[in-house]
Amino acid sequence: LLPLLGCRMLRLTMQFGFCDDSIVGLATVGYSCFTFKENVQLGSHIAKVCEALIKDSPNEHLLRSRLVATLGIFHIFTQPAAAVVAQLPTMYESAKLAGDMESATMTRWNCCSVIFYSGAENLQNLSKHFAMCIKEASKYKQTNWLYMSMAYFNTCLYLSGEIGSDSDTKSFDELIVIGKSTKSNLLLWQCHICKLVQCFLMRDYLAVMSLCEANPCPQPKRILHAVRSLYEGVACLSLARDTKRKDLRNTGEKAVSDMSKWARMSPWNFESKYKLLQAGLHYLDGDIELAEGAYKESIISAQKHKLLNDEAIAFELYGIYLVEREMITKGVTQLSMAVRKYKEWGAIKKVEELQLFVETVKQNI
Repeated sequence: LLPLLGCRMLRLTMQFGFCDDSIVGLATVGYSCFTFKENVQLGSHIAKVCEALIKDSPNEHLLRSRLVATLGIFHIFTQPAAAVVAQLPTMYESAKLAGDMESATMTRWNCCSVIFYSGAENLQNLSKHFAMCIKEASKYKQTNWLYMSMAYFNTCLYLSGEIGSDSDTKSFDELIVIGKSTKSNLLLWQCHICKLVQCFLMRDYLAVMSLCEANPCPQPKRILHAVRSLYEGVACLSLARDTKRKDLRNTGEKAVSDMSKWARMSPWNFESKYKLLQAGLHYLDGDIELAEGAYKESIISAQKHKLLNDEAIAFELYGIYLVEREMITKGVTQLSMAVRKYKEWGAIKKVEELQLFVETVKQNI
């Protein structure tokens, strides 16, 4: 329906003349090019035209608030995460000036979630930002963003090893009940991703698989599909080495294939993840030289693009790979680097888990 509506609005523009809704129609066409044809390049070019037209419109703030979700999807595919975060406050102010508190709350939440997945800020500070999201969403009765903020707030607290003091914040179990009772697939999907993050970082790969099997991906072209592909792919490839199960290998290979598309669209945000999955597949195939090269490339890419959490994960998995290859001293060095990066990110619970693992490895030297 979206492509038809967008084309219809453009035809009406050609017939009756240009207006603000013409920009909405053009943005809808651009979004459809990406969603249905996977043509992110054409879609992003159309988005840039829309943004130029919005700047020249007397209703700039209103249009920005109306199109914040539609145009925002292209930023993450065509720009580094840091650049996306830098633009979101402007969109937030536009939405507030237009009196659109739903878009304003959504923009604040989007900003926090991009920071979370890029590791751009310490988790302790980020938990405070999500607390502000909760406060604002509660004030303006934006229940979707209220509950999704709670999901990420809980995840930040869990990873940072902090204990929540706000009795009004719902637990994951309560949020899932709310999601099911209100039929909010978006809330359920966000809860699934947050739980996936926790299980993956604690290296509970069986739990990762159980979560993915219980929650099929609803829309493969959503940005969070790339996040899930990383966690599910790494887990499957690791388990496939131990079990030799063909289905796990197939899932891992699909994750590599999917991530290669995302990496071509946005090397800033997805190249390091692709290299990490590639390393896991090479390791499974016994291509030791290629695996080691891909692990190193993943670390370099994460450092280059300033993705702190991706860098920590890459150091950790490379270190485990080296330990399993009986290069203990070299492996411990990489694992110690992972501990440093996780500590910098503020993931204290993960730091404690990994330090115990390192100590166990050292005892076997």
